[in-house]
Amino acid sequence: MRCTRCDRPAVPQAVGRTPEGLVVFGWCLDCLTKVGCTDVVVARPEARHARSRQVGRAPLEPISCHRSDCPRRRALALVIALLGGWGALLMASGGWMLWRRMPRVASPLGNGTPIFLLVGGAATAAIGLLLGALVFGRTLLRSRPVLRAVQGVAFAVALAILLVGVFHHVPRRDPLTVIFAAAALAVSAWAWTLERLRRVPS
Repeated sequence: MRCTRCDRPAVPQAVGRTPEGLVVFGWCLDCLTKVGCTDVVVARPEARHARSRQVGRAPLEPISCHRSDCPRRRALALVIALLGGWGALLMASGGWMLWRRMPRVASPLGNGTPIFLLVGGAATAAIGLLLGALVFGRTLLRSRPVLRAVQGVAFAVALAILLVGVFHHVPRRDPLTVIFAAAALAVSAWAWTLERLRRVPS
C-alpha cells in the first residue's frame, strides 16, 4: 500500500485528524506527523464476531427433536409394512382361489370370493401406500426408483383387477371393479408424472 499524500510505501496506514478538523486516511505515519495530525483509533468489532459465533453454535435442539421422532416413525413404518403385507396376502389368496376354482356357496356379501379378496387386498395395499406417502412423502418422492416401483405395482394391480373382473364377471360388482381399477391407474399415472418431473434438470 502507498501513502495517498506522498505516494511512498506506507505500512501500516493510519487515520488521523488535521488541525483544521479534517479526517484523513491512507497516509503514512511520517505525513501525519509532519502535518500535525492526531491519531484516530478505530475499534475492531470483536463483540459482533463473538455474537455471530454464538448464534452459529446455538441451533442444536432441532436435532434432538428429530431423534425423538424416530420411534414414532419406526412404528408408522411397521404399520405401513403390515398393511402392505396383508394386502398382498389377500390378493394372493384371491388369485389362488380363482386359479383353483374351488366349489363354494354363493354369498350375497361376497365373503370368501376371489374378487372380494382381490379388491380388499388392493384397497388395503392402497391405504398402506397412501399412509406411507403422507408420512415419508418428502423422502420417497425424491427417489426415482421408488416412483418407478410404485408406478409398476399400481399398474399391475389395476391390470389384475380388470382381468379378474373379466374372467370372473359378476354384473353387480362391475362398479367396484371399475372404481378400484381406476384408482390404481390414477396412482400409476401420478407416480409416472412425478418420475418424469424428476428427469427434467433444474
